[in-house]
Amino acid sequence: MTEHTILTKIRHNLLPVDYATLIYALFTSLLLVVFWNQSDAPWKLLGTRVAISTGVVALTYLYILYPSRVTMLLRQAYPLAMLGVWYPDIFEFSRHLPNFDHVFAAADYRLFGCEPSLEMSKWFSGIVWSELFNAGYFSYYLMIVGAAVVPLLWNGKELLRTIFIVTVGFFAYYIVFIFLPVAGPQFYFAAIDPAVVADAQFPALGYYFDIHPDAPHIGNGIAGFFQYLVELMQESGERPVAAFPSSHVGMGTVIMILFWRLKRGVFWAMLPFYIQLCGATVYIGAHYFVDVIGGWLTAVLFYMAAKRLYDTFNNKNTIAWHYNAA
Repeated sequence: MTEHTILTKIRHNLLPVDYATLIYALFTSLLLVVFWNQSDAPWKLLGTRVAISTGVVALTYLYILYPSRVTMLLRQAYPLAMLGVWYPDIFEFSRHLPNFDHVFAAADYRLFGCEPSLEMSKWFSGIVWSELFNAGYFSYYLMIVGAAVVPLLWNGKELLRTIFIVTVGFFAYYIVFIFLPVAGPQFYFAAIDPAVVADAQFPALGYYFDIHPDAPHIGNGIAGFFQYLVELMQESGERPVAAFPSSHVGMGTVIMILFWRLKRGVFWAMLPFYIQLCGATVYIGAHYFVDVIGGWLTAVLFYMAAKRLYDTFNNKNTIAWHYNAA
């Protein structure tokens, strides 16, 4: 088999989610070139993108050589597995732009006459409320896993579409976060004087988080199991970015739409956790309430756009062959 034949076969066997991953890797690589001299570790960031792109091609070639259910499942699983790699990198781009928290903190105050992200834990005080909200917040990670497990168990032919919609949805949010740096209440209110908040003043921080990327989180002083899990997840990958719109609410909504289409029983079982998740984003100080509203609105937009993009991009005969061969 000649090199040209191999490359042609790989190109014809790339899945829609492979193209989405490669395009996002290329886009952020080009963006990295723009910020190259300002970045702390540009070669590391570029190396990550080269490694992921190489992995996509390698998995495709592996499937060509050994078409089986196992190799196909590997190709379907990697996009969700890579989310934990893509997410922390957002800050390495957004840190070069001025912060906009003051705009969204002020918007919350105009809507409610207070800061819900600071007051909600007082309204719902105690370990019972804390654990309920933190359980809802933690369920977000289980929902992402469920986005792959549900179609795999009940409607395997929808797995490729579901993985594509979820992956492209996350990429859409990541791009917004890069160009709209909003750290969120837990970072912003820890960085400013509480007295100015009491006077309804919300100072602009400019490039503060570029210099102080490890701003402290605001805690409620309650030690609970689910709160511990949430704090553990945040410590491992949370950065002062990605607050508006809330991707937790947005992608949670997208996944709930997918559950509705795939398995109504799962939708109804997850609905209480989804409601808790929406409230928890404000309760733990991760988001302003306007971020939640932004999450709902963008979820519908991104879901419809990703679904249409998949239908346009997807060659149904090819994908059916992929699935049946697996």
